[in-house]
Amino acid sequence: MKTRYQEIEDRSAALQRWIDPNRAQAQDFRTKFEMSYIYHENALDGIVVTGPELVTALSTMDEATDSSLVPVYREIRTHKQAFDFVQAASADPKTHISLELITHLHNLLCPLPLDEDGNEVPPPETPRYRLEQPAHRSYFHEIAKPEDIPEKMESFLDEMFCSDFKELHTIDQACTLHWTMMQIFPFAEKSGKLVRLLANLLLMKKGHLPVIIHAVDRQRYYDALRGSEESLRMLTVDAMVNSLDNALQYFRGSRPVPQTSHRHR
Repeated sequence: MKTRYQEIEDRSAALQRWIDPNRAQAQDFRTKFEMSYIYHENALDGIVVTGPELVTALSTMDEATDSSLVPVYREIRTHKQAFDFVQAASADPKTHISLELITHLHNLLCPLPLDEDGNEVPPPETPRYRLEQPAHRSYFHEIAKPEDIPEKMESFLDEMFCSDFKELHTIDQACTLHWTMMQIFPFAEKSGKLVRLLANLLLMKKGHLPVIIHAVDRQRYYDALRGSEESLRMLTVDAMVNSLDNALQYFRGSRPVPQTSHRHR
């Protein structure tokens, strides 16, 4: 695995050498990359969005003329808002994973309802942890009982400040966070998106691209969550290498990064 980590470091350095002198191309790449991220993240949760829906929702703030698209646009826009927050937080060296950050990020992903006057209800200062064991859900691995969630979350957040965790490679840290929090599955809504954003926050702080687990790997992802942390780590590394290869091909002019590309093999 160390060889693959070095492979990722080498590709990341090569990508940065393309990004630095090509600002306009770099901005176009980031836009396409973010759209790809949002597309595949929704696909992992079983939500289908199309390229035109992504473009329209993100390029304008106009309300959808088709009422059936209103929740789709909202889903896309709140996801982009959460992604932007994580991207900005990753640039701040003082940022660390905390219960306060998790609560804020979850509030971004799950906007609160409006009051009688049409104003958003103020978000709670404490996390809205899951209170039930859902019978029907997107993921099929075993998850923590609701009554165990607060203690498990507190315990894991404490572990992240221990020297053993801090000494792990960044990719290992991200995978440990991803695996552990998905086993806890703290929230009834958006736990998957939230956890993957948090894992990507750790990676982005060290200059890595966010991980995009492609829709074609959805079953492999579900199997990894039912299997072992090592399975998730292997999938993560494959996804990171794939994203870097696509990015380098984009800058070298081989082909653009598609919004809904499949993982090449």
